[in-house]
Amino acid sequence: MWFKNRETGIQWDVTDEELIKRLEKNANYEIVVLEKAEVIESPQTVITKNVKSPEKEQAK
Repeated sequence: MWFKNRETGIQWDVTDEELIKRLEKNANYEIVVLEKAEVIESPQTVITKNVKSPEKEQAK
């Protein structure tokens, strides 16, 4: 469970059950609700190489 310190803004991922209970009661901390990450599809990247053109090779 994630908590945010209201004074510093620092967020903590807390897994200890006893600590979670204490932080829930502490006014200096608030529970942070994380949203699901959105999957962003990116277009495929086309990689090109510097390859000598056969036409230029024949011209030499």
